[in-house]
Amino acid sequence: MKIGFNFLEAGNEPIKQALLQSCENKNGKDVLIFGFDPKRGRHIEYLPCTHSNTEKFRPGLRSWIYEDLFLPFAIAKSGIELFFSPSMDLPYRQPCKTAVTVNDLNPLMFQDERPKGMEASVKYKIRTSAVKKANRIITFSQHSKNLIRRLLGVEAGKIEVAPYPVQKEFTPVYSEQKIYEETGKRGISHPYFIYCGGASARENLKELLNIFYSFLHSKNEASLVIEGLDEKKAAEIKKADTSGRLFFINGLEPTEKCLLLNGACAFLSASVHETTCEEALQAMACGTPIIAYETEAFSQILAHSAVLLKRGDRMSFVKAMKDAKDHPNMRLQMRALGIQHSKLFSAERFTAKLSEVFQNILGERYRPDEK
Repeated sequence: MKIGFNFLEAGNEPIKQALLQSCENKNGKDVLIFGFDPKRGRHIEYLPCTHSNTEKFRPGLRSWIYEDLFLPFAIAKSGIELFFSPSMDLPYRQPCKTAVTVNDLNPLMFQDERPKGMEASVKYKIRTSAVKKANRIITFSQHSKNLIRRLLGVEAGKIEVAPYPVQKEFTPVYSEQKIYEETGKRGISHPYFIYCGGASARENLKELLNIFYSFLHSKNEASLVIEGLDEKKAAEIKKADTSGRLFFINGLEPTEKCLLLNGACAFLSASVHETTCEEALQAMACGTPIIAYETEAFSQILAHSAVLLKRGDRMSFVKAMKDAKDHPNMRLQMRALGIQHSKLFSAERFTAKLSEVFQNILGERYRPDEK
């Protein structure tokens, strides 16, 4: 079985890391990675799947139009039987069997997450059309599978649910000194809670801030670390904040983020819609208790390893935060549950599922396009 992996685009690093780890375990035999080498000009290359070869590639240096035009020729020339893209970056013309991962379809569901501008809109439309042609679509929750069926009109048999591969950097840290060094250099005061994500409508950050202020007004002392916001949105929230308890962090390396997650009383989310739950899974792998409003994906993926509350129930949310801050035994229990449950979301389990899917695809007759 000769397989090709798409490393042309930036993003979805956990999946790429899992693929590379799998290649190393098998010495990279019969596995090629497709990338763009800036030293050779506008040229798509394919090389054996190794860490050293990925260093030669620089993602995102050519336009998606160039990729759509020339990637099919590179795929056909390579002689691979199956081409896999870790994100929605399949070319529309597919000269061999294909598989693709779909994290979410938020741009089709939420006005504020739709692509901005004509070019971005056209690109997304072509990408979703290409995804529908693939032999298999891989996603990370049953909820996401149902959405793909409904929004793209894809039959259920073409969609596989796999465990999301949490990056190996996210792990429990048992050194308080390391945690305090990381928070100290950023001026973060203990105790603190942490939120990781953006400020889109579905992520419901305004509601989370209101919950945090309710927590403070109930005579509780703590800080809230907000990781991942762009500077403009962070400045807007800072301007309206009067508590002095908000800390905004951006541009973290995974090891730095791991330390901040380990030091938090709990990871918080008031999101109204999730599919992959990547941020919550990272927190869970670190042993950080999770307090969130219940969504279908959170219920399916996190199960009983998180405190999931009815949407809009601020009083219960505040009480759960107080329990997480004031009761070490409760944190230890949640930590143990989370660490145990996170073992289901390893790179090994993901690549094992992927290998099974690939074997099934290769046994089929359907190919998206002939060479």
